[in-house]
Formats: sequence, structure tokens, C-alpha cells
Amino acid sequence: MKRFYYTSDSLDELAQVETELAQAGIGKPQVHIVSRDEAGVDRRDLHRVQDFMRRDVVRAGLLGAVAGVVCAAVILVAAYLSDLPMTVGWAPFLLFAAIALGFCTWEGGLFGLHKPHHELRHIEPQVRAGQHVMFVDTEPNDMAILRQVQARHERLRPVGEGSATPAWVIRAQQKWQKFFHAMP
Repeated sequence: MKRFYYTSDSLDELAQVETELAQAGIGKPQVHIVSRDEAGVDRRDLHRVQDFMRRDVVRAGLLGAVAGVVCAAVILVAAYLSDLPMTVGWAPFLLFAAIALGFCTWEGGLFGLHKPHHELRHIEPQVRAGQHVMFVDTEPNDMAILRQVQARHERLRPVGEGSATPAWVIRAQQKWQKFFHAMP
């Protein structure tokens, strides 16, 4: 799958594009909107990127966890080399290593809260300038549909490509939506 980014200055235009894509078989889990006008996105029932996913919390948290594992290993190696565990036991050093791992992971996540998602950094200037960004995750056989819809909307401008959400995640989201709508 591949992700295609588009900008527009009109949420109504993006709502029309999303509707046309849905009618052509490209479902809502494949189309996302990033905009500063979140109320307008919600009012038009567009599939917006959640605030949490616009931040790099997960990636930064994982990097923090890697740093935490290194810190924990240093603590445990230093304890082993010092022979202190023979007198006080391993419990304080294991606890300290676990606290260091948790702290580094937590700090990494907090750091990620302040950074835009690494895959969305290139569109942040357009969003800050008031543009609305739509990105569409497509299979290779959906490319013709995407091009046809794009051709009918002159205010829809392409701004890049990237890696898409894995197909199995999109299928799971589609099944979840069907289940959610089928339940009373």
C-alpha cells in the first residue's frame, strides 16, 4: 500500500472527495483528514486523525524504552561488578533498574507529545498555514480511482507520498466499523 497526501483550502471539497472515494470502494479507514479546524471536520463527519496519533508518542516512547534498557543494563552490570549484591541482595538493584526503565520510557513518551508524528512532519507547514490535508492509503489497483477523483477536483493539490498503514490494519478497522454499526 502507498499513502498519497493532498491539500485543499475547503473542507467541503474534501468531504465531497471522501464521499466519491467511498462510493468507488476506498473506505473511510483509508482516508484521513488533518486540519486545524477540527470542529469543521467533525461537523462534516470526515475521518480525522486523532490528536494522539498526530504526535510521536509511541515512537518516542519506544526510543525511551531502548534507552531505559541500556540504563537498566548499566545499573545491573555496575552492581554485579561492585559485589554489593552479595551484602544487600539483588532486590534494590533490580528495583532501581526497573525504575530507570520505566522513567526513560515515560520521558520518551513525554518528549514525543511535543513532536509531530514523524510521518506527518512534512505536512505541518501546510496545516499551520490553514490548509486542510487529506491522505489516502491505497492499494495499487485503486490508483486509477484515486486519479479520477483527483482530476474532478481542481482545488485538491497533491503534496507528497509516503508509506501507508498496513492493509491488515485497514481491514481490521473496516470490520470493526461494520461490527460497531451492526450492534444495537
